[in-house]
Amino acid sequence: MQERRNDYRWDLVVPCQCQWEDVVINTQTSDVSFSGASLSHPMLAPPDGAEIGVTLYAEGDIFLRGRVVHASPRSQSSNGRAHFGIKFHGTVGERSRRLMQVLTLHWLDQHYSAVGVA
Repeated sequence: MQERRNDYRWDLVVPCQCQWEDVVINTQTSDVSFSGASLSHPMLAPPDGAEIGVTLYAEGDIFLRGRVVHASPRSQSSNGRAHFGIKFHGTVGERSRRLMQVLTLHWLDQHYSAVGVA
């Protein structure tokens, strides 16, 4: 059964590295919340239930651990990319403190782009 999302999700593309078992891939997020993230990769997705480490590259590396809650191979994708969702481990406070830096930078980029400031 798919887990219900309770947190707001930001459309946020951030380059990152994911590691599970003996596999390391460089990829990117498509959205992020305080509880998890959706990611995609041109070729690979980790198996459902895999424990995974994620390093977000945004003004300093942010490392989070989690569990894969869904994974779709690229053969099942309409855009030819493998997709997977991660639920982060840790308390809400721990996750929020780590992610606030990324989310603040994202908000600032959107705000200044909207008002025409480079």
